[in-house]
Amino acid sequence: LTQDYLLHGHARARRQWHAVHTELTQTLHELDGPALGLKDDIDDLVGISEGLPPLFAALESSTRAGAADSDGGRRQMLSDHLVAETRRISDGAFDLARRLIEMRSQQQRQLRIVTLVANASLVAMLSGLVAVVLRPMRRLQDAAHRIEAGELQARSAYLARDEFGALSQSFDAMIQSLQDRQETLEAT
Repeated sequence: LTQDYLLHGHARARRQWHAVHTELTQTLHELDGPALGLKDDIDDLVGISEGLPPLFAALESSTRAGAADSDGGRRQMLSDHLVAETRRISDGAFDLARRLIEMRSQQQRQLRIVTLVANASLVAMLSGLVAVVLRPMRRLQDAAHRIEAGELQARSAYLARDEFGALSQSFDAMIQSLQDRQETLEAT
């Protein structure tokens, strides 16, 4: 846009240059450099960016002044300086984008590892929970099958102080009651 403005002097090129500069400056200020660990790099780009408007204004004023041949060298120097500074911003932005992509990739790898560890922990916890829950249920089920087969002395004998322990103890008490009735009936 600088070269376009210098060659043709179009107001459109001037407006576009200022719009692009405003967007660039705003984007640089929105980056959270300290949080990213890139504060110095971002500050360098901000410094370069803030130096561009005075250069462009000087180029505009030399172009509007009717530019005698003696002023052509100054315009060329200003144009070259603006292009060089713009190139510095472009190169710095490219390096900054590359580093941000690398940081994002590293963060995604770390997130995947954390997710895998969390999922593995969840699976281990669920496996443990299933083992804790299924063991008393199997003991109760085995006792019920043995009683169904006529073995009234079978008990689940799960004495834990939890819901399964209470259920198992109630089941064992019911079977003991049935066994006592059976023995009383047999005795009479």
